[in-house]
Amino acid sequence: MFRKPYKTIIAVHEDQVSWFSGSPDISGHRFFQMPLQQLLDDTAPLPPLPDWLKGGRKTLCILPDHWFGSQSFSFQSGKPSLIEPFLERRLIAALPGQKSIRHFFNYRQIGDRGQRNLSALYFQEDKSFQLYAVLRKLNHSPQQITAPAFLWEDTLQQALDDFQQFGTLVVHLTGKEFQLYFYHQGIYQFSRSVMAADVDDGLESLGYEINQSLYMFSQTAKSQLDRIYIHCDADQCREKLSEILGREVIDLKPLIDPGASELIDLPQLAILNGLLRRTHLHSGARFFGIIHRQVKQAIEWRPVQWVGTIIGVVLLLGLMGEHYILRTMLDRAENNYHTMQQRAIIASSGAGLSEYPDTLESVLGKARRSILVDAVHRMPASFPDQVKLNKLELSVDPESIPTLKVAAWVQARDAEELQAILKALIAELKGRFEGVQSLSLNDFDIRLNRSGDIHNPNRYQIDFTLELT
Repeated sequence: MFRKPYKTIIAVHEDQVSWFSGSPDISGHRFFQMPLQQLLDDTAPLPPLPDWLKGGRKTLCILPDHWFGSQSFSFQSGKPSLIEPFLERRLIAALPGQKSIRHFFNYRQIGDRGQRNLSALYFQEDKSFQLYAVLRKLNHSPQQITAPAFLWEDTLQQALDDFQQFGTLVVHLTGKEFQLYFYHQGIYQFSRSVMAADVDDGLESLGYEINQSLYMFSQTAKSQLDRIYIHCDADQCREKLSEILGREVIDLKPLIDPGASELIDLPQLAILNGLLRRTHLHSGARFFGIIHRQVKQAIEWRPVQWVGTIIGVVLLLGLMGEHYILRTMLDRAENNYHTMQQRAIIASSGAGLSEYPDTLESVLGKARRSILVDAVHRMPASFPDQVKLNKLELSVDPESIPTLKVAAWVQARDAEELQAILKALIAELKGRFEGVQSLSLNDFDIRLNRSGDIHNPNRYQIDFTLELT
C-alpha cells in the first residue's frame, strides 16, 4: 500500500540537472535537462519547466558522490532520541556557516554494543542546499536524496552474499569516464573519477589511479582491498585491467544483471546506465541517503495516519448507523404523536385524554436524544488543524442539563501560539453551539506534556465541558 513509484527522478551530473519520469513502464519515459548554474542563479527568475513536470512531484534525487560528506563518531547509545541531537550539535559545530545542516543528515550504526560507532552522512557542498531550496520552490521537494555510490552499495548487497566481509572496489565505465567506488565491509568509503579518451588509454590511467587510491583506502578503512569488480561493456576490459594491476579483476555484470526488462536505459545519463533499476523507482526502496527531517517524519507517520483514518471511518460509520436508528425511532415517534393527537381530539372520555401527556413526553425524549447525537457530530468539526480529539464523553441526566466533556491534544510551540489556537477553537464552538456564548480561556484545563523531540512542538492536553442547552 505504501510502495508507490516516484513520479520523477532528478539527477545531477557534469553540471547538468536532469529530470526523467519515474513510471514503472519506463519504455515511454520523458527526459528534460538544463544547466545546473541556470537553475541555481538566484538573480534570475526560475526557468520554465515542461508541463509534465508541473504540479506536486514525488521525487528521488541523485547527487554527485562528492556533494556528500561523512564522519565517524563514537557513541554507545542506540536510541535515536539521543543520537540525532548529538549529531546535530556536532555537524553544526563542524559547519557553522550552514545552520540548515540540522535538516540534512543521516546516520547508521556500525559495530556491536561493546564498540559502537556512528557513520554520519551529510551535505558538504553549498550547491546541495541551494538546489534543494530551488526544487522546493518548484514543488519538487525530494522524498529521498542519494548518490550513485549508495545505489551501487544496495546493488552489491543484494548480489554478493559476502559483500559485508571484505574490502571492495567497483570500477564502472560510463562513456569516457571510469567511476571508482571503494567499500569496506559493505560501507561506502570514497569514490574517484578517471577520464579516458578511449578504453585502452583509460585503463592505463585507471591502473595508476587505483594504485594511488589503495593507500588512502588502507588509511580510511584500516584494512586492505580484497576484491576488484568491473562493470564494462568493452571486450577484453577485465583482462587488460587484471594485467595492468597484476591481480584478479572480476566481471560484475553476470553477478548483478537482472535482465534487460529490469534495468532502466538512460543514454543521456551514462553514470546511471546498468545501475538504476525498477526497484529503485519505488518510494519503499530504502538505500542509504538523506531525507529532510520534516519529510522523514511525515513518511514515518504515514502508516499511523492510515490507521487513524481507518479507525475514523469505522467510528463514523458507527455514528451514522446510530444516527439512522435514532432518526428511524424519531420518525416512528412522530407518527405515533400525530395518531394520538387525532385520537385525543376525537376522544370523548377522560381516560383517553389522560394517556396523551405520557405519550407526548416519550416522543419529546426521543427527539432530545437525536439533538444530542447531532451535537456529538458537530464537536470534532469545530477543531482547528492543531487540535486532535482524544476523548469525548456525553453525560445525560433526566434531572439536569446534558453536558459534553472533551479531552484533546494541542500542538503548539509556545504559550502564545497555544492561546491563539484556543481562541480560534472558542470562536468555532460559539458559532456552532448556541449555549456556549460565555465560554472563555478560563474554562479550559491545560496541561503540558513535552514530546521529548527537540524538532517537534510541545503537546498540551486540554479538557473542557460544554452544557448542551
